[in-house]
Amino acid sequence: MRNKLKEKDRTEKLFIVENEVFCDIFNAICFGGRKVIKEKEIVDAPVAGAFKYEGKVRGIDSDVSKYYRNANLNIALLTIENQSTLDSRMPLRVIGYEGARYNVQYLNRAKYIYPVITIILNFNTHDRWSAPKNLKECFKNNYPVELDEYINDYKIHVVDVAFLEENEINKFNSDFRMIADYYYQKRNKGNY
Repeated sequence: MRNKLKEKDRTEKLFIVENEVFCDIFNAICFGGRKVIKEKEIVDAPVAGAFKYEGKVRGIDSDVSKYYRNANLNIALLTIENQSTLDSRMPLRVIGYEGARYNVQYLNRAKYIYPVITIILNFNTHDRWSAPKNLKECFKNNYPVELDEYINDYKIHVVDVAFLEENEINKFNSDFRMIADYYYQKRNKGNY
């Protein structure tokens, strides 16, 4: 089963890494289908990173990341994560990815600091994302209430692909529209 999931994840990455599809996903989700981000404005960004934990170097790999640029100036770093199963610690993973990218900007004393944005595409056809979508949900209120205002409640952005409405699916202009329609029909009709 694990190898089947790895193969599916690899296939999703190969499809989403295409600039046309990548831009289309962000444009449909963030800009209501308007073509704000153009293919010529994005370039591949590193997806691999590392950190040291208990004396060992550990890798952190995001699925697909691209710099959104204007005249060689980074406007944002955009990342897409593909999920088919719920991950109750997803906010922690996203914080790790995004925090590492912000730390690079800090350590490089970047003159222009840019945002790091991650979208999680949930490809589960049976269930909407019900795992935590923010940091405080991960804690399950296992802390004194007095600390609540001091905890930054980092949130993640999940798109339940199979649960998109038809009008939302029609905002996609690339082949991703067929993918979203496939998951929609698979959920609603049981087949495609």
